[in-house]
Amino acid sequence: IPTSPPHSSQWREIGSVGWAEVWRGPEHCYFGHDAMRGLQLEKHATGLDTGCCYGNQLSAVVLTAAGCEQLQVDALAEYSVGKKKKKGNEGGKE
Repeated sequence: IPTSPPHSSQWREIGSVGWAEVWRGPEHCYFGHDAMRGLQLEKHATGLDTGCCYGNQLSAVVLTAAGCEQLQVDALAEYSVGKKKKKGNEGGKE
């Protein structure tokens, strides 16, 4: 079980598991920079990079004293060449 997010390209190999899936907390971590995996909603980690720059969606979490709310809006354009996710794949699992 990792004690901090990995910073190695080995975690991006085909068939690898994203660290959000194995992070056990107790803190909840919100992070980006993992558009390959898309939206990641785990018990103790939320990956928000849904590839807006590639024409997908912009994702955010609004944190308040009452709780949190996840929001997504479609990108207005494709700003960078990259992998575009298929519609209906907002959960990040391909």
